[in-house]
Amino acid sequence: MEPFNFQAPTRIRFGIDTAGSVAEIVKDLGGKKTLIVTDANLIKAGVLKTILDAFGDRGAPETVIFDKVPPDSDLECVTQATDLARQSGCNSIVGVGGGSVMDTAKAVNIGLTYGGDIMEYQGINT
Repeated sequence: MEPFNFQAPTRIRFGIDTAGSVAEIVKDLGGKKTLIVTDANLIKAGVLKTILDAFGDRGAPETVIFDKVPPDSDLECVTQATDLARQSGCNSIVGVGGGSVMDTAKAVNIGLTYGGDIMEYQGINT
């Protein structure tokens, strides 16, 4: 394995009603158009209401919603979400959900940031 450096500055906002601050955080980070990665059941259950309301406020970044993440996400799902983000001009991503949603959002970020096919980034030092 090739040597490498890793740095992950992290900001955590925790507490009651903090989900509504996500649009402000995205805006502070320079987000202009945000892909929200989730699954349809969470939208139907109203879990995203506070977040969507926050993005609906004046001055908040625009949003595009990808809600087709299956319980065990796959390459096709990542490719569809990445294509949607590219075609829509998204420059930020918010994942709302469990492990499959979070993994999908992370993979979409790689594809959106570095371009090309996501399979180009599999493996170690390839």
